[in-house]
Amino acid sequence: MYADGVDLHNPGLVTPVGVSCRLCERTACEQRALPSLKVPLRVDPNYRGLSLYAPAPE
Repeated sequence: MYADGVDLHNPGLVTPVGVSCRLCERTACEQRALPSLKVPLRVDPNYRGLSLYAPAPE
């Protein structure tokens, strides 16, 4: 089964999930499909983060 061997009672293994990509503040998310409305999108053509919409470092 999918969860065999996973400690379901360990809160340290929980990954927070936002309401939607546009409202989620988790910028370092590999599953991000849209830019966040809460974090300004800065584009650096020489930097690639975890996702297309990960903010470029300052």
